[in-house]
Amino acid sequence: MIEHKNQLFIQPLMDEICVAWQEMNKKPLTHLRFQHFMTYFSTGNRLKHGEDYFARRKELLVAGLYAIEKGTPASIEKLEEVIFLILQEYTWALPAHLDENQLNSQEVIGCIDLFAAETAQALAEISYQLHDKLSPILLSFINYEIERRILKPFETKAWEWELKENNWSAVIAGCIGMVTLRMIDDVKRRTKILARLDTAFQSFLRGFGDDGACVEGVGYWIYGFGYYIYYAETLAEVTGDLTYFQLPKIKAIAEFPYYTEISANRFPPFSDYNQTSLPSGLLAIIKQRLQVLLPEVTAVSALDSDHCYRFASMIFNLKFSEPIKRQAENQTVHYFKDSQWLVVRDLKKEVFFAAHGGRNDESHNHNDLGHFVYGDFEQLALTDLGAGEYTKDYFNDDKRYQYFVNNARSHSLPIINGETQQAGAYQAEVIQFEQTASEVSLTFELKSAYPKNLELLSFQRSFSLNLSSYQLTIRDFFHFSTEENQVIENFITTQQVEIEAQKEAVFKGKKFTTRLSTPTTIEVISEDYVNHFGKNNVAYQIQNQFNIGQECELVYQIDKE
Repeated sequence: MIEHKNQLFIQPLMDEICVAWQEMNKKPLTHLRFQHFMTYFSTGNRLKHGEDYFARRKELLVAGLYAIEKGTPASIEKLEEVIFLILQEYTWALPAHLDENQLNSQEVIGCIDLFAAETAQALAEISYQLHDKLSPILLSFINYEIERRILKPFETKAWEWELKENNWSAVIAGCIGMVTLRMIDDVKRRTKILARLDTAFQSFLRGFGDDGACVEGVGYWIYGFGYYIYYAETLAEVTGDLTYFQLPKIKAIAEFPYYTEISANRFPPFSDYNQTSLPSGLLAIIKQRLQVLLPEVTAVSALDSDHCYRFASMIFNLKFSEPIKRQAENQTVHYFKDSQWLVVRDLKKEVFFAAHGGRNDESHNHNDLGHFVYGDFEQLALTDLGAGEYTKDYFNDDKRYQYFVNNARSHSLPIINGETQQAGAYQAEVIQFEQTASEVSLTFELKSAYPKNLELLSFQRSFSLNLSSYQLTIRDFFHFSTEENQVIENFITTQQVEIEAQKEAVFKGKKFTTRLSTPTTIEVISEDYVNHFGKNNVAYQIQNQFNIGQECELVYQIDKE
């Protein structure tokens, strides 16, 4: 059985596991279809094989946790059948991370991607928890497959992900680290592997500034930093080594969700954001080890809170989850200096505003320097569409920005002489940041993000937010070398918009009405797009068009009513 920190608090999750176990026994175990596997290589679609793959990982999760908790002969037998099927999979990696030209080679079998590493971690933890109940033959099979698919491939070559400054380095290194701690008794080999994994963890931490902001969004904070913490906790449990809790930046990274939370499990939808609930076990470990500011936790994470059904996060939910009280002040204003994010939240008035600069070559990048969101806690009136459907072309740099959600046109940014912001090493320059008791303001120079506009000498965008009324004033200043220029100001919403007096866009939210006042006649353009789960959605571009000379300042006002 799992040693629970708070039995009553985690009971709802155990109840869900028991129900899922009963449902699992009413139907055959999942079959991974070859045609679905190959669909990615012919069409770029990841969802078909993903549905099969993650349905089987859910079976592993449910059967594993149920067997660990109950330990009945029937539960062990079912778990062994699930594991045996996973051991027979040709590869544990997803097609999106495979080279089609190597499908018939050992390199594919031994491909260490995120999901292969997660699979190995799950099997290693299950083996550790149930070593005295699982068949010795099956345990030897598990050990063999983890060795040939993960450990030996890792030991025999350098991997690109070891130097990635994003979630990949932490997730894979965290999984391999936990596998090593659970499976390898040879002290010399264990020490060598763990020492090498430190390179990946340091790569991961280099992806953060001292401000701790995760520019990939909170979903990837959960993913990358989550596996970093799971490894750190396992290392501390097995060896007593607390090093990874004590490194620079860790406390700042840990507080990122606190300062960016809109409301329960809702965060600024910048970059490839997809709404994801914070794992209750992860937050509990952070609370105990780091004593930092965290969002409120009132319930253990649900079984279906992670659609990939990762074993690590769920077993830590069972082991560590506990209530966490809100520590927030009524009003929070936080500026992430390194990533250039400004976030303002008012708990009483339920209003939220965030804007950011940064770079247009970030991990999971959108072309969005100077973009912002504004609205109430239930729905952002002016928003960001977050992640689109992950397809083959979505991660092809030559095609990524043909997708509306990644293109600057799906962000609240101007189109200048027909050109939008471009992807690349283009950095927003902070001209000024100032906070007083009554107002916070932030000004960017964004010229570099428009490299095709050679005539553009300067584009400065300033935000001024009244901290009492929450009136937001946006000033866009343009300076050109040419006499005749066109600017289309563009604002993004997913709400139906009402136009009043031809110049005002009104969004009737659940908590309050938001009014966008513009200098000239508004045009509203609808745009279809596909969301992260492959579903068709509609966004609306609210636009003004201006013919201007060498210099012009355009002023917009947003009011909360």
